[in-house]
Amino acid sequence: MLGAIVAGLAYLFYRYRNNVPISRYLLGAAIIYGLCAFTPLHKMLIKSMGHGFELLCRNIPVSGAQCSCQSNSNRAAPLRDDGIFILLSDIRFAWGLMINADERATYEAGKGGLLDNDFVILARDYLGVDLSIVVALFLVCCFFTLVIPFLLFRYQPLIGEVMGRGQLRIKN
Repeated sequence: MLGAIVAGLAYLFYRYRNNVPISRYLLGAAIIYGLCAFTPLHKMLIKSMGHGFELLCRNIPVSGAQCSCQSNSNRAAPLRDDGIFILLSDIRFAWGLMINADERATYEAGKGGLLDNDFVILARDYLGVDLSIVVALFLVCCFFTLVIPFLLFRYQPLIGEVMGRGQLRIKN
């Protein structure tokens, strides 16, 4: 699996070697992948992606048709019903862990007393901080899922211009 990923990145880098912005993005992706795959960071990512993937999925369109409709229209639709439900559920969860001692004690007790919950493991084993700091960081990430899609939509022309620089031009 590792060889396939490295081979895929190498192929893409070779294919887009004349496109400077794409080459830079691919190099950045390879560096980030290397840091994640060959350091203990990958274990932290695995633990954080239970709740983290909920935040990522909140902004992913349900179908390709919806994605193409949104990209072809002049309006953004970052706030879908299911996405709002997920976001509000995550905010309620994080807020409850921060202010409600009973919820926090239940969460810290783990799953049936046998397994610790993800945020407890992140706080204790990997970061060495109190659980409230990890939960506060998650709460900040919840609010970023509202801001980032808006900024991407707002600055879409600028992003397209920056990403379009250095593209290979086919001469006739």
